Amino acid sequence: MSSSNKYYPLMLEANPFPLTPVPTRVWILGGESRVNALRRIREEIEYSFELEEPKIDMLIGDAGSGKTHLALHLQYLLSQEKPSQPFSYLSTIQDSVYRPSLIFFATKVVESLGGEAFLRELSLRLHQVLISRMAPGMIDEAVSTSVFSLLLGRRRGRTASEVLDMVLRDFRSVSELVEKGILEITKLAKIEVQELSHIFEIRFEPYKSRKFVDPDLAKWILWLPHSYYGGWGMKHINDYVRESDDNALKFLTTIVNLSKIVSNAPFVVVVDEVETLSEDNVDVFFHTLKRIIDNGPGGLFILLLLTPRMFEDLKSQRFRVAPAIVSRVSSAPISLEKISVEEAKDIVDKYVKALYLDKDSDGYTGMFPMNSVKLLWANSGGEIRRLLSECFTCVEILADRISKGLTEPIFVDNEIVMEAITKMGLPFMEIVVPIEPDSDVINQILSKFYNIEKPSERSMVIEQALATLIETGLGRENFLGRKRISVSLTRKREVDLLFTDSSAGGAKVGVIIRALKPEETLGRSSIEPLIDLAESRRLDKLILLTTSPLDSSSQNALKQFKNVKVLFLDGNSVSMLIYVSQVFRNLSRPERLTPETSLEVLRRLNIID
Repeated sequence: MSSSNKYYPLMLEANPFPLTPVPTRVWILGGESRVNALRRIREEIEYSFELEEPKIDMLIGDAGSGKTHLALHLQYLLSQEKPSQPFSYLSTIQDSVYRPSLIFFATKVVESLGGEAFLRELSLRLHQVLISRMAPGMIDEAVSTSVFSLLLGRRRGRTASEVLDMVLRDFRSVSELVEKGILEITKLAKIEVQELSHIFEIRFEPYKSRKFVDPDLAKWILWLPHSYYGGWGMKHINDYVRESDDNALKFLTTIVNLSKIVSNAPFVVVVDEVETLSEDNVDVFFHTLKRIIDNGPGGLFILLLLTPRMFEDLKSQRFRVAPAIVSRVSSAPISLEKISVEEAKDIVDKYVKALYLDKDSDGYTGMFPMNSVKLLWANSGGEIRRLLSECFTCVEILADRISKGLTEPIFVDNEIVMEAITKMGLPFMEIVVPIEPDSDVINQILSKFYNIEKPSERSMVIEQALATLIETGLGRENFLGRKRISVSLTRKREVDLLFTDSSAGGAKVGVIIRALKPEETLGRSSIEPLIDLAESRRLDKLILLTTSPLDSSSQNALKQFKNVKVLFLDGNSVSMLIYVSQVFRNLSRPERLTPETSLEVLRRLNIID
């Protein structure tokens, strides 16, 4: 390891500090002032949720003070606690074409969450929740009695029971049941909208808007799993939202309230770089916020990130609407002051500790002695962004010195600090970003991945990551997505991903993903679809991607098939796949995904030859 890693003599796995100003290691939060700010934001979010009131807060700090890092740290924490909790991060609300009206704001919020894919997943999860709430026998009304469904499900009563079990086990099964014709989507949506009318207000009136759900919007969202009705549902939703700001507010309120029933958590929106708003757009945006406060959904928390100068401008008489909104939150805005030297030392030590090789030692605290930190802190002006950039340069200088045979010192002394300061702002040597994440990032990815409760939802993460690499590496025209394939005259089996391997003469490849925990064992019943597909020989190659070992029965069953490849994804493989594909925001490789990188990862994982 020491021969290939220039940081090894420093007891570091890699340089732990960020190369660019973009926040990295968002799970690290140092400095008492930042911890206190986070605590206060979290308290405000909980108040908004418990009191069922929309809430707007402002996080104020100079450029480089760590506002964005703090907001992304909040996102990280909430995603760890409740993976399905909606968190919308808008890097800016300024646009070169559109004004920040309610139509624009509501659209951008949903787009930041994934757009149509977010709405489809919300639809499936909502079906699961509402079906679980139905009185006994209600689901029977939506189960088809057609000849086709009876062939699949035998007796109606038995089918309804099986449908309920399938939906409760995996929300994605709704899509399969709808496409097979077992669940009639229009009947099901009608029953579910009726159920929603008992939970929410369905008339949009000022004193009732906190718990409002538009029944037509809800119906169109519930239609989304169906290939035909879902297309119409999406068109109706888009047309409805674009028609007026009133409709956009109803849409936002409906989305927030439906999300809350699914996740049982607040709906958080962060708007960064508020100061980038052009002067003629400031009042437009704050009028949008005013309408949300007055008539928006309960439990919606909006956090605005802005500089002190912008905050003072908003309170001035230059604007008509903004001062009224600011006055509602300006009694005690959350301010990020310059960090103290003690906070600087705390932050620097936490970054070093993340990649320090001796995990049982406190030696990481000696990498940057207090005297060196004082110089860096003074030069940074108390700005976290600049401090971390300085530290990155210090580590590079120190590692290069040692690689050239200078064995002393093995810590950042004042001489190295002064050299780093003189180099700040100058072009630095080219840094190659590795494909594999470092151990700190691996731990965070695996923690988040296995914190997802259901294996089916973990499978979705791998499916999304792999789909991204296939589309980027092999081309969108070769990616066919999730498909159901006939294995006999009356039966079909589904593959999680189907693609054409253009690197292997256009072979049709189906991928089935199983994401149990590593300590669990994959049984024969879990691979029956794979066996049926292998026997049918409808595909050139089948790949089973599994995060857990197969039991002996499964191994023996698959030995007979030459067109089946079993690939075990260990922790390093899972983390590399997620890291490079950038599926987990803030746990992503800090470079644009290229076809070359995608193909390299696909080859490393043995997906393609």
